[in-house]
Amino acid sequence: MRLSTYLLFIGAFVSCSCQEYLSVKPNQSLETPTTVQGLQALMDNEWNVVESYPTSTDIASDYFYLPHDIWAGLATDHDRNTYVWEENGMLNSEWRGGFERILLFNVVLSEIDDAELQQSIELDRDRVKGSAYFYRGWRYFLLSQIFAPHYQPGINDDDWGLPLRITPDIHQPTVRHTLVETYDLIINDLKQAARYLPSTQTIPTRPSKATAFAALARVNLIIGDWGACYQYADSCLQIHDDLLNYNDLDYLSDRPFELFNPEVLLHTTIMSSSGPFRPTNARIDSVLYGEYADNDLRRAAYFQQNTDNSHSFKGSYTGEGNSVRSALLFSGLATDEVYLMKAEALVRLGKEAEAIQVLNALLANRYAVGWHPYQLEDVDNRLLELILKEREKSLPFRAGIRWSDLRRLNTDERFAKTLVRKLDGETYTLPPNDPRYTFLIPTEIVQLTGIPQNRR
Repeated sequence: MRLSTYLLFIGAFVSCSCQEYLSVKPNQSLETPTTVQGLQALMDNEWNVVESYPTSTDIASDYFYLPHDIWAGLATDHDRNTYVWEENGMLNSEWRGGFERILLFNVVLSEIDDAELQQSIELDRDRVKGSAYFYRGWRYFLLSQIFAPHYQPGINDDDWGLPLRITPDIHQPTVRHTLVETYDLIINDLKQAARYLPSTQTIPTRPSKATAFAALARVNLIIGDWGACYQYADSCLQIHDDLLNYNDLDYLSDRPFELFNPEVLLHTTIMSSSGPFRPTNARIDSVLYGEYADNDLRRAAYFQQNTDNSHSFKGSYTGEGNSVRSALLFSGLATDEVYLMKAEALVRLGKEAEAIQVLNALLANRYAVGWHPYQLEDVDNRLLELILKEREKSLPFRAGIRWSDLRRLNTDERFAKTLVRKLDGETYTLPPNDPRYTFLIPTEIVQLTGIPQNRR
């Protein structure tokens, strides 16, 4: 494949410095870092690993709505089309953004074993290698939630997944791999990350072993491997199990959460400052808002009432409050999600008594003093439903968690849901298991490479 063709495939509309790294492999005429410290600098670049995570899976989710005038005034067709699940909507920038970073991580992985130590030590080499494995696997996972159908092992193994690239070789043919191959790569990369990374990191924008375990728990939750989900969630919490007690928050503040709060395992963000998530735009779904009890501190910590009596979101773990910049949303990993994954895995494994203990450990830090823990005899066969509802209430605006939950739960008729949007008298719906739960691959990529398009 010609260089220009490959650059179009990954969408290399990026900075000059990144273009240099994209072209170093074929011609060796441009310098790439030759030291561990230099490769670490690539992995510390905020644009590469901290910012610019996908927004589409949040825009398409069901926990907020937009008034018609706000929707019509959105800056991009991407945001407008995604909000109403437009059948032929394209997400060119999210395809580009994912694959251009995957190439960067492949460059790091190809160079790290031979990189000079200089002032570094071998543990630094391991940290860089582990970070590159983590971010490559994590980017592939996030792309799979957008451009590949929901994976059900043993049922749709041979359905199309993603094009997988594990080297910076621009001559590698572009082919679309199966779902089982896609998830094998994701899981193997995250396992490699756990092998090389330290248990914890002092810099919260760098992944750790605990981060890799949390990511592995989420991937296995999505595919329904409950034993592995429990194993990795438990392993994560053995390293880092901190929870914020919401009773200690100034939850009436515009900024209830501090930057890098104790629950954060990995700090990353998405940014849509003029788009759907801006507090003056997004309104919280009234049904969701009504699910929070009066003594549930999440209601006051997450939401703020607007002048029209609607509510907007202020509870991001980025530490940004209800302001223009609070569209900077947390897209990382945190222990509250891990507790919920562990609880769900336990109940699905038939260990209800253990599951309710884990759930109560989280909720004791979410309700006002005086809250009474759940007793197993009180919830009986409603425990799974209760845990899933707590996921919905605990994890809004978390970079696609809800979208992944909708996709996986649609396969269970007990929890399948039809999504509805209403705009200026027009009603838009997204039924369970609709093909639109998988977004189209950009047309120019399909035309250029010949890979199969997602069905409609």
